[in-house]
Amino acid sequence: MLTKRAELAGLLMFVLFLLVLSCGKDNPESPNIDPVASFTVSPTAGTTDTLFHFDASGCSDAEDPPTSLQVRWDWENDGTWDTDWSATKTANHQYGTIGTKTIKALIKDTEGLTDDTTRTVMVGVPPTVLMTSPANGATDVSPYPIIEVWFSQALAFASLDTLNFHIDGVRSRAIFYDTIERKAILYPKNFVEPLVEHEVHIGANVRNDAGIPMGHEVVVHFTTGALDCDHVRDHFEPNNDIASAAEVSTDGFYPGLTSCGSAEKSDYYRFSLTQTQKIRVTAEIASSDTQNIEWKTNFMRADGKYYTESGTNASSGQAVGRYYTFLPGTYWVELGKYFDDPQIVVYHLKVEELEPTPDDQYEDNDFLDEAAPILAGLHEGLQGASGDADNYAIDLTAGQTITVTATEVTSVGPIRRLFIFRAPDTYCTGHTNLLNPAVESWTAAVSGTYIIHLRWWEDISYNLNVEVED
Repeated sequence: MLTKRAELAGLLMFVLFLLVLSCGKDNPESPNIDPVASFTVSPTAGTTDTLFHFDASGCSDAEDPPTSLQVRWDWENDGTWDTDWSATKTANHQYGTIGTKTIKALIKDTEGLTDDTTRTVMVGVPPTVLMTSPANGATDVSPYPIIEVWFSQALAFASLDTLNFHIDGVRSRAIFYDTIERKAILYPKNFVEPLVEHEVHIGANVRNDAGIPMGHEVVVHFTTGALDCDHVRDHFEPNNDIASAAEVSTDGFYPGLTSCGSAEKSDYYRFSLTQTQKIRVTAEIASSDTQNIEWKTNFMRADGKYYTESGTNASSGQAVGRYYTFLPGTYWVELGKYFDDPQIVVYHLKVEELEPTPDDQYEDNDFLDEAAPILAGLHEGLQGASGDADNYAIDLTAGQTITVTATEVTSVGPIRRLFIFRAPDTYCTGHTNLLNPAVESWTAAVSGTYIIHLRWWEDISYNLNVEVED
């Protein structure tokens, strides 16, 4: 009995041995995997005074927890390790020379397997402020001062932020950067108080194009003069007639312009086009010493005749815009107050290129002296635009009666203006804001050329039917 039990026990032990052996064959021990090195650096650029911080807490390993991993550092990747192995994953270092520095971190797990990675930092010379206008301590400065700051190095555009440039704690309305002169140009939001000392703050975080900050704030003091026309003239002045018009880009922004007093009722600007283009001009009223301004925005040709003539009430903070489609050439725009008065207005000018309104076969016929010759009959598919005038010329003999019918195709509003003139500009008949279609008739008293004149306040398509009866 004992023998059989012993045999059974032995057999059982043998079976268990085979099972263990079988499991070992199906699940061999997994090999150890290398750790993964990773670290961050802050800041990524600085000077010889900067203490750089390195953090390898993000390194990992498949078998060991991060706390068991060790790291050592080579600050300039020159093959010499500058620290011993340590489980502490953070370190600080300061460089004594400038240049691009490469840092290597080597990570080791508990089995001695390693992985390394590198990062770079820029150590350089910080930018400095060379000069400002107004200069520190200046007096009798404009109450709407344009601040110019020259730097020793090219700046990173991202640091040209209103957080870094302000007057008396108020952020600038706009900041521009002159890459050639390495100059930041600041425009205030509103008038600063006259006859008072003010402070311009240039922040410590202004950076050069390598990302290196100035590291300290620069403060400039100046004292403003009186709030009058002598102190708020802009850099385009004098541009108060078409002959002295200031040239502007068709895709530009010009802040801090002024219309001041009766002698500066209007400002003139010119732009040139090489192709047909719709141009929008917007004047944003930044500051005014009255609540409401009767503001004009007029597009003109070289002889001073208006393509469009328009005015509207505006107040501080309001933007007034007008647009028009032009053929290639040079054109002028008149901006300013409608009436002679001494009020001071500061405005920001924006010029934009838009998709042009389609032309028809009779363009350019915007003026009476450019009227397109036509014959009696139906003329379809004509194009009108916002502020646009279309003029057509037809010859009549004395006693003939002309009947003109204008029908808007793409608008349900009234025809804006339909007139008949005898060339060059003798008024015959016509009305503004007629029904759609609009009809005007006239019997010629004398033989000659007569002008059909239409003007639109929006972009439309229209048909024109001209009937002539003896």
